[in-house]
Amino acid sequence: MNLVKILAITTALGASGSALAGTETWDFDDMSDSGWKNDVSEFSIEGVSDVRITGWADSGNNGVLEQGKVKRTGNGIYVKNNDEYSTSSPHHAADSFGNEYESVLFEFSSAVSLQEIDFGWTVEGSCDQYNGSCYGQADISILKYTGAGNASSSLTGSTWGNITNNGWSVVGHFGDVTTSGIDLTNYSAFDGASTGWMVMAYNGSLAGTHYTSGAYGGNDAFKINMLQASVKPDGKTPIPEPAAWALMLGGMLMLRRQVKK
Repeated sequence: MNLVKILAITTALGASGSALAGTETWDFDDMSDSGWKNDVSEFSIEGVSDVRITGWADSGNNGVLEQGKVKRTGNGIYVKNNDEYSTSSPHHAADSFGNEYESVLFEFSSAVSLQEIDFGWTVEGSCDQYNGSCYGQADISILKYTGAGNASSSLTGSTWGNITNNGWSVVGHFGDVTTSGIDLTNYSAFDGASTGWMVMAYNGSLAGTHYTSGAYGGNDAFKINMLQASVKPDGKTPIPEPAAWALMLGGMLMLRRQVKK
């Protein structure tokens, strides 16, 4: 291998650790929308990738999913479905108080793996037979889009009963989530990248892994105020930085031997 090729490979390997992946953060409590909107968009703090946010619920005839309204406030994202006339607590949040399950859909400009979700507000009703409601905790379900095209188009006409036939997979359920948030790097199922992720009030009819205990159906509400993700352009899995450095070191050793010759 000649000197030029060795230099080119070494340079490429050194860049691969950062070129293929980077951690980005989206804060949703840093601004307040003046009213309800069909969708909102926000750039990451790093200013590299943006996300489009919409709200969805099974508010249509026969439980068909419909797009509702969203808005950002001082403690996170509010959701209102098309059947919801009251926006007082807890109906101002993404919730399952009533007959519908509400969700927040995040569509990213680049494929990402979720790393952390923080909540500005959580509540759970009838969390046990002795307590009518439990402020400070909620049960949630997380889904990932694995189909073709954009995630929001796949939801039109879908129901919670057939959503997994329309390009969605249930990544898992979490019980008794608090405003401390969830560190998703502890769960390998979240390593896969996607441009579409959905966080919804816990829906026990969706088959999936329960990562923490305490989740059961009905009467949960939450407001997401922060997301953190590993951005993977074109959906590629990044070379871990330690591995990239090891490869680059190997290239440098090859370069040294070539120079000695």
